[in-house]
Amino acid sequence: MNPRTHTSLSPNAAGVAVRGIPNARRWTLVGILGLAALINYLDRATLSVALPQISAELFLGPTAKGLVLSAFFGSYALMQVSGGLLVDRWNLGWLYAGAFGLWSVACGMTGAVGGLATLILARIFFGVGESIYLPSSLKLVSVLFPSRDRGLPTGLSDSGTRLGLALGAPLAAWLTVRYGWRTMFFLVGFLRNHREAIAAMDFFAAPTISFGVLHCFFVIGHGRRRILHFNVTRHPTSSWIIQQLREAFPFESVSRFLIFDRDAKYELEVPMAVRCLKMTQVRTSFESPWQKDYASYCTSLVRFEGFSKTRGLFESLTPGIFRGGFVPGCSYKHSFLSL
Repeated sequence: MNPRTHTSLSPNAAGVAVRGIPNARRWTLVGILGLAALINYLDRATLSVALPQISAELFLGPTAKGLVLSAFFGSYALMQVSGGLLVDRWNLGWLYAGAFGLWSVACGMTGAVGGLATLILARIFFGVGESIYLPSSLKLVSVLFPSRDRGLPTGLSDSGTRLGLALGAPLAAWLTVRYGWRTMFFLVGFLRNHREAIAAMDFFAAPTISFGVLHCFFVIGHGRRRILHFNVTRHPTSSWIIQQLREAFPFESVSRFLIFDRDAKYELEVPMAVRCLKMTQVRTSFESPWQKDYASYCTSLVRFEGFSKTRGLFESLTPGIFRGGFVPGCSYKHSFLSL
């Protein structure tokens, strides 16, 4: 009788690891497992941190929040058995890569949900993707190491789970406060810089010499921090803003995400127009202008430059005894930041 053949990722019948794999490669794979575990549990920490803001924006009550939390663990538990069967029968490398991609996309797209149903669906896919971690990690360690040497690699690969929770909570909290919960999910889920696919739009007011106010509108691309479009009007309306977006993105847009605030002038028509342009809208939190990032920086810069020039003209026409700024001893920049 012919002896049973084994693949390169299958331990033999005696439980001894596959021979012929260099020792450096074994420990490199263990390191990759630990990094994947860190990302896995870092992604898990995002929802618990962002849930208060999500529930406030989507109007989720206690029951709805419980359903959202249980959606992940329910799908995770159900897929543990089937995930183990897949690990025994399919190529482990491709299976892990596919599951990694699934949970990353599900985590990132959580930032684009618009209601309870889509949020639950995203968490279900997130649980399905992450369920492959434990059976595949244990299987790979058993393939790479003999039974007497599996303790250390198992501990090293599993240490990423607790490290991910330790780093994930403060990181997710900082990103949520700095950029908002939607952008936080995009950044944590995809784990790469999407600045080339992000644009932002904003307004700032400019006073005129006749004591009027001009509303200056601009769209900025985050890739090279380039102004894509700008215009000025005395009476900004939603239809006027939509026309500016058409001019800013005349052809198929290279931007996948458009960041803008919750100003009342956008009404309901502007978000609909953004979707028609095949862009995902990312709305900032209330009273959080810093979440618009470069757009807020440009607005602040224009205001500061205008303030500096106005003050310089004022000082040139004012006797020296009255010069000293709004606050004694403060600089132009400090005066602006205090407004």
